Amino acid sequence: MTLDEAQRRFWCIIHTYCLMSNHYHLLIETHSANLGRIMRHVNGVYLALQLIKTDRRTSFSGALQSYSGRKRRLFAATKSLYSP
Repeated sequence: MTLDEAQRRFWCIIHTYCLMSNHYHLLIETHSANLGRIMRHVNGVYLALQLIKTDRRTSFSGALQSYSGRKRRLFAATKSLYSP
């Protein structure tokens, strides 16, 4: 699975995900500054699987176009930041 592979490859924790009809949401914890690489991997693998599934190898449209769009990063403080 794509998310399991991303966790192993990039040493991150994917706490939860929500797969919508044309996009998805992830809650990822990482201690390295590698969020962009994680997202590039997840998007690339997901897109490849969707193209194989729909047998579209040269172009894509519709819901798959949303995966090439903007990514938003929200940073959350953990308890360890506030420990004495």
